Amino acid sequence: MENRNKDSEKTDQDCKECKNGVPTSLAGQIPNPNDELSCCFQGNKIPNIAPTYDLLMQQCSPALRSQNQSLRHIIDGCSNSPDNPMAVTHPFTQLNRPGTSTFFGAEEGNPPMSGTNAPGRDLSCNWHDVGYQTCGRLQANADADADLRTKAEQVCDVAYRLPNPYAAGSDNAAEFADARTECMGYATTFMPRPISTCCAK
Repeated sequence: MENRNKDSEKTDQDCKECKNGVPTSLAGQIPNPNDELSCCFQGNKIPNIAPTYDLLMQQCSPALRSQNQSLRHIIDGCSNSPDNPMAVTHPFTQLNRPGTSTFFGAEEGNPPMSGTNAPGRDLSCNWHDVGYQTCGRLQANADADADLRTKAEQVCDVAYRLPNPYAAGSDNAAEFADARTECMGYATTFMPRPISTCCAK
């Protein structure tokens, strides 16, 4: 009956519940054609833009959901991790190149909507927030987005750009090399690259 229930979700087909193995219309809902703005769950039509996220996840298949374009993204940077881990481990002195940043994320609040739904700042954690809030994306796929780690690595590559700017054999040269390795390690920890590429709130 799983396939027959899925068929009832197609546009223009009546939304029915599975009752004793038979697709059955609910009382008072004949006809009850499904449409592009809803999905079918146990004979009831649920709006694609549901009252709550939990309801949408429980009762509507991902293929039938649609983005609420009137809502802005909520971007809070790296959420439960520091936006700038290098500043945590090096609170007083950082040897990154002048004018560069070691931030992986930044608080943006509700930036204006853009045609590409891009965050205001091109940072890994900010893009991660957008991924979680993109209709049709699974959380696991947003977490496994290889581009996020690439963006984090780019932050480190710019901040600690080679060649090493300090004199060979100096303490600063050694600290710069260690800091570059440490930053790249954070990029891996924050945004682990998936073993294989596959496909949020």
